[in-house]
Amino acid sequence: MSLVWLSTTVAARARSRIRAGEPLANIAAWARGEARFGLRTERTTQTIIAGHAFIRNLRRGHYELGIDAPRGLRVAAAFTELAGAI
Repeated sequence: MSLVWLSTTVAARARSRIRAGEPLANIAAWARGEARFGLRTERTTQTIIAGHAFIRNLRRGHYELGIDAPRGLRVAAAFTELAGAI
């Protein structure tokens, strides 16, 4: 067993142990209220929330978009109508 092989193996195992702790770090950051996964500003968060609400309301049929389409295709039909309007 060579010294180079031993040092690279030890370093690789140390890195994998650090990577194994990353999910726990993400959970801890979420518990502290820190922004994770690209939601770093309030504006980004508001945009994501507004888009989610729009799609949810679209699927429920609250807008007169894609009404004639079957329920499973309602979102696609609504975006086709919106693209024609723009």
